[in-house]
Amino acid sequence: MRQILLLSLIALHLNAEPLTLESALSKAREHYPLHKNKDLLQKAQDLELVKLNMSYIPRLKLGAKATYQSDVTTLPFSSQTLNNLSGGNLNYKPLSKDQYNANIEISQPLFDAGNLWANRSLTKAKYSTQQAELESALYSVQNSVINAYFAALLLERQINQSEIHAKELGKNLATLKARYANGVANKSDIDKLKIEILQTQNTLANLTNEREIALSTLKELVGLEQDIELVTPRQSLDSLQSLEVKSASFESRPEMRVFTQRANEITMSKNAETARFLPYIDAFFQAGYGNPALNILKSGFNSYYIAGIRLNWDFGNLYSLHQQSELRRMQILQNDAKKEEFLLNMRISLKSQIKRANNLQDKISKDTQIITLQENLTKSAQAKLQNGVLSVNDFLSEINALNTLKLQNNYDEIELLKQIYEIYQSLNQWQNPQNQ
Repeated sequence: MRQILLLSLIALHLNAEPLTLESALSKAREHYPLHKNKDLLQKAQDLELVKLNMSYIPRLKLGAKATYQSDVTTLPFSSQTLNNLSGGNLNYKPLSKDQYNANIEISQPLFDAGNLWANRSLTKAKYSTQQAELESALYSVQNSVINAYFAALLLERQINQSEIHAKELGKNLATLKARYANGVANKSDIDKLKIEILQTQNTLANLTNEREIALSTLKELVGLEQDIELVTPRQSLDSLQSLEVKSASFESRPEMRVFTQRANEITMSKNAETARFLPYIDAFFQAGYGNPALNILKSGFNSYYIAGIRLNWDFGNLYSLHQQSELRRMQILQNDAKKEEFLLNMRISLKSQIKRANNLQDKISKDTQIITLQENLTKSAQAKLQNGVLSVNDFLSEINALNTLKLQNNYDEIELLKQIYEIYQSLNQWQNPQNQ
């Protein structure tokens, strides 16, 4: 049964899909629900531009009205006098106070003082800002991927070390059992080792459960269902030398593009507002039927038409010119303040990341020497235990100290890798991995 379980685990490992961190970051961006909005935003922008372009196609309007007036235009003569003067040839009737009119008008814009261009530019600027904000949101997902990836990677390291520790304890337990059979060891010594092995097995079970949780989280983020095998990156602090860390401007960060696009959007809104203050010219043709028509001296229903060019200039927008200017000025100041806040936080964060990475590298270098010395002490303690000149408690003290050092070293090594990738993330300057 044990062999079958072992073979099953090996088969699962062989069928697992290798997953690098760079691949995980790319998959997570494509899998994240917000990624669908990229195409939707582009389609929405195209529709908005088509709608704006329609402002230059001929416009058709239909109008009708029926009114009753308190007075109408009249001649300073009575209708009887006019008829007498004309010898009865003029049949003049005063206008009726109830009047009717229906008309249809077609117009063609000729000049809009750049209003269409300004609105098109403003629309593009708005959607560019939304696209930049979307890219920023997608970029922030990478933080979650980095955390989940290295959490799972660390747990795998800790599991491997705990398995090695349990194996070493098992070897020494077998030695103690043989010595106990020969009457040169105590039963209590065997029990102490068994307790230590059971505790290690409990630790292994907890680590395994935590790894499954971390892997499950990672697979959810990247959109994978099959088993995955994490690939340990081979990056070091030396890989950061080519990056402009000390003089970092963070221009590659998507947030910086958001600030730039917002500033451009504010500028485009100013141009659009200015265009609304300028005149508008169009050509038009109007045909109608009414009582009266254009000849107000002729009572009764008649048809008519009007054709020409007209100018419209609305000065009402000038009333809010100052307020609009102040509003844009405050928007620019707010955008600049947010940009300065972002840069300040990023500089503080980057310095902390670099300092922590350097400290971890120094610690790992020293811990490697300490581990080598502790391995020598553990080997000596193991030999003494086998020869019966060292107590089990003293041996456990040495082997547990070695296990603790290796567990801590695993944590430091993975944490260093994580810090390196967080620096990449902070700068948005990614190196080509050496192992991928």
